Amino acid sequence: MASSKGSRMRRMASLADEHEHETGTSHAAIPSSIPEATKLEKLSIEKADHPVVQPTKPKKDIRKLKLSEMETRDLISRYWMEVADEQEKKHPERGTMAIQVGYNVLKGHVCVKVLEGRHLPALDPTGSSDPYIALQPFPFDIFEDSASEVQRTKTKSKALAPTFLEMFHIRCRPSALYPENGCAILFSCYDADTFTGDDIIGEAVYLLPGTNSVQYESEVGSFDHITLPLSLPSEPTNRDSAYFELLKRTSDSNASDFIQSRKKAFKMADSERD
Repeated sequence: MASSKGSRMRRMASLADEHEHETGTSHAAIPSSIPEATKLEKLSIEKADHPVVQPTKPKKDIRKLKLSEMETRDLISRYWMEVADEQEKKHPERGTMAIQVGYNVLKGHVCVKVLEGRHLPALDPTGSSDPYIALQPFPFDIFEDSASEVQRTKTKSKALAPTFLEMFHIRCRPSALYPENGCAILFSCYDADTFTGDDIIGEAVYLLPGTNSVQYESEVGSFDHITLPLSLPSEPTNRDSAYFELLKRTSDSNASDFIQSRKKAFKMADSERD
């Protein structure tokens, strides 16, 4: 048995010497089994030789190019969509207002009934406010020229929970209700002041897509009340809204008029915050 074992050992040594002679490596450096760490190192080397190609992310320049190709009306629509999205997340810091809305298919106009305001802040030294609500549709080219003008309710003297119950009509094409057009109505609540100029109480936006259609104006009164939170507007940064930033760089008159009206609202809001 010992002789057989010794023979096997001599045979293994002979094979090792033959391997050393052929490869130029020492059999003493070749372990009987490769340690796990060595396997990992070998795998790392193989990966380095054949790196995995990661998928490239779309460059911001591509997105900017697509945005720059959008028309002014589309940029305005997307801006109001962003504002409406943020509005849903906000606490009604400046009170609320309630409306009812329907589209009269026979007469071709949007019926907006301004119902009331609630929990409005007191902006007058007397501890009250004299509120009224102005409404304006966007973007302009979906609506008739006269419809794009600002309409407003009557002023309610010394009221923090005013009741308006006033109906307004905004002539427009049925396409104003299509989701892809992103049409909106901006509601701006002000405190009337004869001597120092009106102060802004807050704003709210209503997106027209999804508005119910009616045949008679009286049907609007049966709809549920839509409560909108009022808040002070602030100028968005480029990070907040690329649409607004592009509108500032657009040279056509619609974009210029829109930016001018928004900057006026931002300035009034900043004065109110001070």
